[in-house]
Amino acid sequence: MKRANLGLFCGAMLTACGPSLPAAEFAKIQNCDPDVVDVRPLTPASAERYAVQGCGKNLEIQCWDGKCVSPAYEVQRRHAREYGCLPSAVTAVDREEGYFIADGCGHRANYQCRFDPLLVARCEAER
Repeated sequence: MKRANLGLFCGAMLTACGPSLPAAEFAKIQNCDPDVVDVRPLTPASAERYAVQGCGKNLEIQCWDGKCVSPAYEVQRRHAREYGCLPSAVTAVDREEGYFIADGCGHRANYQCRFDPLLVARCEAER
């Protein structure tokens, strides 16, 4: 319960939480030491957006209400699941807000991502 309360507090006071939230999400996704992660704020749109890099990788991380996600990583996971390989074997390039090109597992596909009210990324292949 304390964790949920902290998340709500950080969402309301994201600047007080600083870049630690996106750095922690990146470290978890990339299996990378958070101490070697660099976080740079991007121009805000409807959410807090960060360019995060470390361990030879980079991602955009978006945060709302104390929770952070990477749409590109969700595309990598989806593409890997559909074509039977590891997410680390897939690259996902942001074409424009919410649209990605995934390449890996011997396949290339376009994806569109949307977030539900609980900040779960729903990424679907464009047909």
